[in-house]
Amino acid sequence: MRKFVFGILVFVQVSFSISLKEAIDSALKYNTDVLYQKLNTKIASEKKKEAFGNFLPSLDFNANTNVGRRLAISEGPTSFVFQNGHFDQWNFGLKQVLFDMPSFYKYKISKDDLNAQKYMLTAVKTDVKIEVIDTYINALIKKKLIKVDKKEINDYERHLYNVEQMYKQGLVAFKDILQTKVKLNQAKEKLAKDEGEYKVYIQKLSNLVGRPVHRLKEIKYVSNPLGKYNLNQLIDIALKNRVILKYGKTLIRKAKDYQALVKSTYLPKAYVEARYGYSNQIPGLPYYQDLVSAGVYWRMFGGLKRFHEVHQAFLAYKQALTNYKKLEDDVKLQVTSSYEELKTAEKDIALANSELKDAKEHYKIASEKYKAGLGTNTDVIDAEDYLTKARTDVVNSRYFYTLSLYKLIEVVAYGQK
Repeated sequence: MRKFVFGILVFVQVSFSISLKEAIDSALKYNTDVLYQKLNTKIASEKKKEAFGNFLPSLDFNANTNVGRRLAISEGPTSFVFQNGHFDQWNFGLKQVLFDMPSFYKYKISKDDLNAQKYMLTAVKTDVKIEVIDTYINALIKKKLIKVDKKEINDYERHLYNVEQMYKQGLVAFKDILQTKVKLNQAKEKLAKDEGEYKVYIQKLSNLVGRPVHRLKEIKYVSNPLGKYNLNQLIDIALKNRVILKYGKTLIRKAKDYQALVKSTYLPKAYVEARYGYSNQIPGLPYYQDLVSAGVYWRMFGGLKRFHEVHQAFLAYKQALTNYKKLEDDVKLQVTSSYEELKTAEKDIALANSELKDAKEHYKIASEKYKAGLGTNTDVIDAEDYLTKARTDVVNSRYFYTLSLYKLIEVVAYGQK
């Protein structure tokens, strides 16, 4: 029975373990921001279909029955009835618009909006992907730092034991014990803080991927596919590939089409209509009617409303141009920032490894000198702090490099078309 329960627990733990790729795939499928934008795209698709319906003929049917007094004139011995008191009538109508430029531009705008929403969906997926990567790697950093904290606690506990033994022998002062205990408690506080932050990152990751996450799989080494490019080349690639810029260009095109739409309201509309109907309104003369007509509707003046609509459309076009410039600047800044972070991380890896090697040697020497009565407790504590910092720097440099590389690949949109 115990083996069975243990097997279930192991299965549950493994089932909640997730890799970075699995986290990204899950987020792109279940993340609420992605789902929300997918709905926006579907709505835009329906609006496009609605706009296309303006080109199709309209068919209407009208039927009514009427009950009232007869419309009659009675004078002298003669009586004339012009309308029955009870009569029925119905008619069918078919209308086809032949020329209506506003409908044409409304359809173009609906196409622009659908394309814009598709681009925005890809942009949202990119943002979600970056957020998942950032959260996942920061969670791994905290997980590794928890191990660093535990090593620091073990070092201080071992050192405290040695100090207490030396104090019993009268070799050191009691303040050395107090000093060591303070540092030990600080190390425990740091462990509690990192464990709390790790849980926060795990919860955030669970929210992003749309399912509970309890364990993380380690990230494998990632080679840099962008190493052959300099910063200016990477910016050029981003300006060419980033979907958010395609979104901005689509908004410009949409603003142009809206200008044309507003201006087209000055043009006439042409239509053709066919109607067929029946009425027994006139007593003794029921009739069927069929009628085909063509017409032109032209509002030649409608006040100053359309003038202001044209001006608003022009301002909206300028706004779209300004928005695109901002998006372009944002992309350049993102690429530059990620590129410089990656370069810094590359240098930090080598420095951190060298620092850790020196810190271990420094701590070993400080501990041995203290035991021999040639050093102080402060020297040991300083060496321990230096060693902990070196261990932390090794963890940070390694994962910051991976994080910076992933971010650079995403903000450059490397491999996208």
